[in-house]
Amino acid sequence: MNTRSLISCFIFTFIFMFIQKTYAIEKIAIINLINIFQQSPQQALAAKQLEIEFQDRATELDLIQRDLNAKIEILKRNSKNMDSNARNALEEALTAQRENFSNKAKSFDHDQMQRQHEEQNKIINQIKHITKQVAFEKGYQLVIDSNAIIYFNNIQDITEDVLKKMDQK
Repeated sequence: MNTRSLISCFIFTFIFMFIQKTYAIEKIAIINLINIFQQSPQQALAAKQLEIEFQDRATELDLIQRDLNAKIEILKRNSKNMDSNARNALEEALTAQRENFSNKAKSFDHDQMQRQHEEQNKIINQIKHITKQVAFEKGYQLVIDSNAIIYFNNIQDITEDVLKKMDQK
């Protein structure tokens, strides 16, 4: 390395250190995103809405499952006394009903998970928006989720402030 590049490197490092100290973030706060999410009234409301939204389909699946179990019991009890055509017809009907149940259950699970993710994203976006408001009001330059930090000292936790604002919405 020649002298010119060594001096350039030294100057660059010095300038970088000076700029970094000049623009250091001084007001940092933390929040516990998981606690806010779990304690928010929006989460409880969304869970209740999803339960109502999927209640009819869950009931339908439960009825199909009960019917399947009843037919399996009939087949087990009466298979020795049934002729082969009747037994085969019942087994085929059971197979078709199992496939139908499986398809409906997969669709139900997929739709339910998709809706849960949609509602979770709405709530998280609300939390982010309210966190930005609180941070701005209190003059914080950076807010970090406490679950992402291994150690912190003398950092303000604004979780309760965010929760209060979530309750107001």
